[in-house]
Amino acid sequence: MNKTVYQIKEIVVKDYSRKESRLLLTAKFTKNDVLDEITQSYETTNPAGVVNDIILKIKSKDKIIVEDSDDILNNIYITRIENEDEIEERMLAFFSKLFDKIRSLRHETVAGRYLNTIDDIKHQKLVL
Repeated sequence: MNKTVYQIKEIVVKDYSRKESRLLLTAKFTKNDVLDEITQSYETTNPAGVVNDIILKIKSKDKIIVEDSDDILNNIYITRIENEDEIEERMLAFFSKLFDKIRSLRHETVAGRYLNTIDDIKHQKLVL
């Protein structure tokens, strides 16, 4: 039986494009205690979609090679994320707050607060 355990360490906002309403995110994780990361751009409309996409991208990071074998246990391949339910909840809360902050920019009339909010968005990080 083959087993791969992923552990998501942190999600970092690398860049925010106000014009395109997109975030560039980097997810750092370990695969069987080996550090790796993925970087992806997302629209700032659906926090649940972003969470699901990040988790799916991490789980499908490596291709699974299936070999024919007489031993059934060798053909079983388990891929899981440690504490997946808790991680999903924390990521959803993080992205919901972040997207609310992005939506609040539309109603900001003071230039200083507008720029501070954009700077704050660009420096967001979720450590898991």
